[in-house]
Amino acid sequence: MRLAFPSTFALVALVLSLAGSLASAAPEDDERAHLAALIPLKVSQVEANRVDYPDRARDLRSMYEYLAEGKFDMVVYKADNIIEQQRNLAAGVPPDVASKMAQVQDERVEYPDRDRDVRTMNEYAAEGKYDMVVYKADNILEQQRSLSGGMPADVAAKVAQVEAERVDYPDRARDVRSMHEYAAEGKFDMVVYKADNILEQQRNLAAGVPSSVEAKVAKVEAQRVDYPGRDRDVRSMNDYLAEGRYDMVIYKADNILEQQNNLR
Repeated sequence: MRLAFPSTFALVALVLSLAGSLASAAPEDDERAHLAALIPLKVSQVEANRVDYPDRARDLRSMYEYLAEGKFDMVVYKADNIIEQQRNLAAGVPPDVASKMAQVQDERVEYPDRDRDVRTMNEYAAEGKYDMVVYKADNILEQQRSLSGGMPADVAAKVAQVEAERVDYPDRARDVRSMHEYAAEGKFDMVVYKADNILEQQRNLAAGVPSSVEAKVAKVEAQRVDYPGRDRDVRSMNDYLAEGRYDMVIYKADNILEQQNNLR
């Protein structure tokens, strides 16, 4: 069932009314007046070149909501998006996009979220968002190729290092699980990123709390001034301390000290 939107005539009348009210406005409103005059043309194009796609009703609703709120720049932006998608769908899937999608299937390698990723790619195709189809397909192909080549030796060495230098901290199990999930997805750059973070925290904890960090934490208590969110802020600071994230301890402590000094 089609949703009942305002007619183009009613929309034009509304825009002209708004544009009229802007005619005597300050010079800085000239751009709004220009946009208001442009909207009837854009909306006429949306309807004249109508091609249905799954989220078209939602997109139209957003466009009309922006109009009702006087957000003329967003009305034009949304209309342009709808027009682009409709033109794309009317022209059909470009050969290079169709080839990229076929390549995803031809080079198929399973990974945990592949079905979801392929579904998203196909949804973009159904919406006429061909740039997003290519972007998603490239991501899938990268992961598939990574997995077909196996884990690089330097990445495997980094993962082994995490265990060899093991120091437990509250969220370590979650962090290690994320690292292995990235490995299962073939996102080896993210494996290295996560491993480096874990190693940094482990090495910090193994070395102990630096004297500068201890001094900053002590200062928070020495200059204590209560405020509504202080207990939560101090808890966060101590959580960072337990995780070996000393840069975040300093950041949080400085924020607490600033608030305490302001209230003093």
